[in-house]
Formats: sequence, C-alpha cells, structure tokens
Amino acid sequence: MTRLERLAIPCLLTAVSVVGPVAALALAPNPAAGAPVLVIAPDPARLVEEAGGHVVGPRIARWAVLVEGGPEVIEALDASGAWLVRDGTRIAAICGLA
Repeated sequence: MTRLERLAIPCLLTAVSVVGPVAALALAPNPAAGAPVLVIAPDPARLVEEAGGHVVGPRIARWAVLVEGGPEVIEALDASGAWLVRDGTRIAAICGLA
C-alpha cells in the first residue's frame, strides 16, 4: 500500500466531518418571523445586544447564540458583521429551548 493510499481514507473522513456541518449551517433557511435565530460571530452576545435582540441560549457557547427578535434585529445582525444569521428552530429544539 502506497503512502497516498494510506492517507486517502483519513483525508476523506476529515473532509466529510468538516464539510457536512458547515454545509448544513450554510444551507439552513433564513430566519422566519417569531422563530429563534442562530447567530454565529466572534462575539455574538455583544452583537445581539447592539442590535436590540435578546439572547435565549446557550449561555456557554463562545461563537454562537440563539436569539429572539423581530426582522429589524435580524437585519441589524446581518449588517453588524455576524458571520451567519439563520433559522435556529431545530437547534433550539435540540437545546431544549423550543
């Protein structure tokens, strides 16, 4: 077995484990009115506070929070430099917040 063949499977597994979650977040629907919003940013709690939203969870996540707020909060988060602002309904259900 060549060195390339020995590296192929670990590289493939690494790529799948990284690309899968990133694609799931990127392809998540845009936030609906009244639904929890997932915000991913370097300091999401500060961005949410500046946008006028309310963090509903989780409290210990460093780069992501779930937020309550209307369309104006979502637009402010998009404009303020958040990396990703998506519908957080499924994640809220997993976290027990729904």
